[in-house]
Amino acid sequence: MFSRISKISFLLSFFLLVTTFAVLAENKINPETYQVEAIKIDGRIKIDGRLDELEWDKAIPLTDFHQLEPDEGKTASEKTEVRILYNEEELYLGIRCFDQMPDKIIATELCRDGELFNNDIFGIILDSFHDHRNCFFFCINPLGAMLDGIITDEGKDKNFNWDGVWFCSASKDSTGWQAEIAIPFKTLRFKKDDSQLWGINFGRLVRRKNEVSFWTPILRDYGMDPQFKVSMIGHLKGLEGLKPGRNLEFKPYLLGKTRTGEEEKADKADFGLDIKYSLTSNLTFDLTYNTDFAQVEADQQQVNLTRFDLFFPEKREFFLEGAGIYQFGEKPNLYGEPPFALLFFSRKIGLAEGEPLPILGGLKVTGKEGKTNLALLNIQVKEAEVKDEEDVYLVPSTNFSLLRVKRDIFSRSNFGFIFLNKEEDITRTQKKRYETEPNTYFAEDYGTRYNRVWGADVNFSLSQNLNSGGFLSKSYTPEYEGKDWAFGAYADFRNDLFNFELLHIQIQENFNSEMGFVLRENMRRSKLNMGYSPRPKISWIRQSFFFVDLEYYTDQSNLLLNHGEATGVFNELSDGGHLMFGIYRGYERLKEGDDFELRDNKSIQPGTFGSKGFFSEFGSDESRRFSMGIELRGGDFYDGKLWALDLENNFRITSRFSTNLDLEFNWIKNVPVLDLVTDEDEKLTFDTRVIGHRLTYSFSTRLFLRSFLQWNSEDEELSMNFMINYIFEPGSNFYFVYNELWEKEKSLKSKDRVFLSKIVKRFSL
Repeated sequence: MFSRISKISFLLSFFLLVTTFAVLAENKINPETYQVEAIKIDGRIKIDGRLDELEWDKAIPLTDFHQLEPDEGKTASEKTEVRILYNEEELYLGIRCFDQMPDKIIATELCRDGELFNNDIFGIILDSFHDHRNCFFFCINPLGAMLDGIITDEGKDKNFNWDGVWFCSASKDSTGWQAEIAIPFKTLRFKKDDSQLWGINFGRLVRRKNEVSFWTPILRDYGMDPQFKVSMIGHLKGLEGLKPGRNLEFKPYLLGKTRTGEEEKADKADFGLDIKYSLTSNLTFDLTYNTDFAQVEADQQQVNLTRFDLFFPEKREFFLEGAGIYQFGEKPNLYGEPPFALLFFSRKIGLAEGEPLPILGGLKVTGKEGKTNLALLNIQVKEAEVKDEEDVYLVPSTNFSLLRVKRDIFSRSNFGFIFLNKEEDITRTQKKRYETEPNTYFAEDYGTRYNRVWGADVNFSLSQNLNSGGFLSKSYTPEYEGKDWAFGAYADFRNDLFNFELLHIQIQENFNSEMGFVLRENMRRSKLNMGYSPRPKISWIRQSFFFVDLEYYTDQSNLLLNHGEATGVFNELSDGGHLMFGIYRGYERLKEGDDFELRDNKSIQPGTFGSKGFFSEFGSDESRRFSMGIELRGGDFYDGKLWALDLENNFRITSRFSTNLDLEFNWIKNVPVLDLVTDEDEKLTFDTRVIGHRLTYSFSTRLFLRSFLQWNSEDEELSMNFMINYIFEPGSNFYFVYNELWEKEKSLKSKDRVFLSKIVKRFSL
């Protein structure tokens, strides 16, 4: 143990020394030298993807773009021109992307929010608040496909599920491609000043070369997602007399639905309404009634081989806008892994066992006034019954409330406060009486039950590369008293050559955040990640990332529960693919009460388990017509063995038609378990399979078809999610959805079938 601690201390001291010198030697671009003026016009620009209006000649084109990749600082190999105009209602951008080999331009995506990063693209970053922290992101490819998002805290939270109202069109010609973009000022949020000064930057990706270039130069040493370092971008001036107004928006919907299943058949017509109103130029009020998310794509199924809950991402539009402000708890993970302690997780609202619950309505206020970010949320969920296999659970009427405040301090730091409140009106019990009447529930008045959580956090950006912070939180639940605190602290450093992350979190045994995602209770978690990322002079490797990850868990009495150690290398290939290989070893202690069912009635019992194994991954260039990914893992698993193989195949038949096949296999062998029926020990061997197939056909950038077919061998169920989406105008949609679930007995049998059509119309005043 002493030698291991000594090694960690040495490595920690070494990286602290490296980061100190790196901060002192930090190379910065002065963004004040990059300024562009928008030219005001009286008329409007026709957005047809051709810069043939005379008004475009009034704007001086920006032409100096510099590479981030592959040759940092060098002039871009392909010329780009950007012109900026505006009138009282819209901001216009005219883009010419010259290309010496126009027949080699990669443009294969038509769907909105599709995989645009595998195409030639042009992107815009707008810091309309000019707070040097947050921005809007807009992106377009040569076919006119759109991608947009809201970036919070310089990329710490990236919400690409946000869909703003804006217009664009693009066209290809013998010199390359060109595009026109119109962004209504009502879509943006900005200060109510007569003269506006915004942050702005432009970027271009030439996909066949994997060349990334920007107008305001971006440095690799800015760390992860350097393009979102909003504090280091240029400035847009010349915007005068903008009047954001109150921007009142109505979005009613009508829905028709037919459902047939084993036990029920129902036809349903329904309606609802969303209202958006700008309280000020920066604060937005949202009201929703009879909220419906019928068009949201089904979750991708996962196999759970642990005793902990699975994490699924949020996809519902109402909860996505402003989601960056809600972030509280563990900071986003470097490797995209699920969070360990997220004190607010919106999927806890309106969902139970993965099934939607009826939402009566709610309200939301989000935005920024001065240096203060504000989020207020209140949602009322109606009482409902949820089926789980043979049982029916009654979910009581529940109110969810949130208040989140974040205050900017210094140049790029902040501190904040959060309050969460969940109240259940339990007028009927969820108690089940197996002995007398199985699978039923009985009425009983339980009054009101609550769960409340408050917390405070702080985040310091000490330089472009060095960040630190922490949080402190306490919960209040009637069933628990005392030992109900949680807190954490972190420090991380990232530049192009080194990365270092140190994290410590403590969750006491009675801490209970029912509106959050907390993976484990009554524990202390310490994590140390270190990396070295040189750029070897090997033609097919762009950059190698050597990493060492250490993670330790103890209970509150410092009894070691888990530790894991992993080391390996991730290679970013020059063609856009990647190759990774690593090894790991670990230890896990299951205390009394930690036993869990790995399979039905097959339980892993308390004990100590050592493990070691390997992991590897390869992904080919996804811009090609056919691409694939393969991930292979193997090693010890609770005194048995586990092999896992994940395969992904992408085939783009045409620019309109693409298909994707995901295969996930797990082979588990000779795991010691206790049979809960016979009370005998045995060795368990089994395998699992999850197969997913996606198909997308784009008739245009406004009309597309998607299907998602999944098979899970654990449940022996086949599910289909099919949708046609027609965007008949920005913010207005028509959906046709077909969902079906089959279960396997002797053959596949339909268990549930739903057909629905939904129309959403946006009205703006």
